[in-house]
Amino acid sequence: MGIGKTMSELLMFVVKHLAFLYDDYDAKIVYSHGGRGPASVIELEMENVRIWIPREMGEICLYMQANEGSYKKEWFDSDILHEFLTGSSSSGLMDAREAKFIKKHMDELNDAFSPQNRDKTKAKMMALVVARDKHRWR
Repeated sequence: MGIGKTMSELLMFVVKHLAFLYDDYDAKIVYSHGGRGPASVIELEMENVRIWIPREMGEICLYMQANEGSYKKEWFDSDILHEFLTGSSSSGLMDAREAKFIKKHMDELNDAFSPQNRDKTKAKMMALVVARDKHRWR
C-alpha cells in the first residue's frame, strides 16, 4: 500500500457516504493525518459534535463526542451511538449502511450532544459502555 493511500480511501468514503455532514451540518476538518503506514484519520467539528473517523487495518470506524464541556475526552463509537438511539448494537465499523444510520439520526445525535443534554447523554452512553464491556469480557 502506498504512502497516503489509506487517507485517499478514507476521504473517498467520507465524500461518498458522509458528505451530508458538510452539506447539512457545516462540518469542518479540524485535524487529519495520513502519514506513512496503514492508518489515517480525519476529525470533524460541528456545532455540538466532534467526529473522529480513523481508518486502520483496512477498517473505518466513527467516534463522536461533545465539542466542548467536561467530557470532551470521551469518544463514543458507532456501536454505542447505535445502542443509545435504538437499544440494539451494531458492528461498530463504518460502512454504507452505518453511514445511512448516522445520517438518519444526526439531528438526534447533535441534540444529544448539545450543552443542555450532554451530561445526561454522557451518563447514558457511559452506562452502555460499561454494560457492553461486562458482557464482552465475562
